[in-house]
Amino acid sequence: MAVKKSLRTRLRYIEFQLLSAQPVSEGVEDRLRVHLQKSLGMHNAPKLKLLSFDKECKGLLRCDAGSFVAVRQALLFLYDKDYRIKLLKSSGTIKSLSDEE
Repeated sequence: MAVKKSLRTRLRYIEFQLLSAQPVSEGVEDRLRVHLQKSLGMHNAPKLKLLSFDKECKGLLRCDAGSFVAVRQALLFLYDKDYRIKLLKSSGTIKSLSDEE
């Protein structure tokens, strides 16, 4: 049984670049999730999924539209001694992000 379009959770996609002086280790998604839980709180932490992460340290993150602004703000204020995040683009579809490359 299909869910009505009006009842579906809308998703937003955020393209970002991880700026680091040293090579990036594994566990980027876990470190992002921990940072968001600390900044937004355990109960308000949104569902995130890291869709891709390449050798150029560019990644694509998916979140729901309701928490998009909070996720974006939390990522902007992420400043660790090892790395920081530069937000490149955001969109409601993956296709629009990949077409502009």
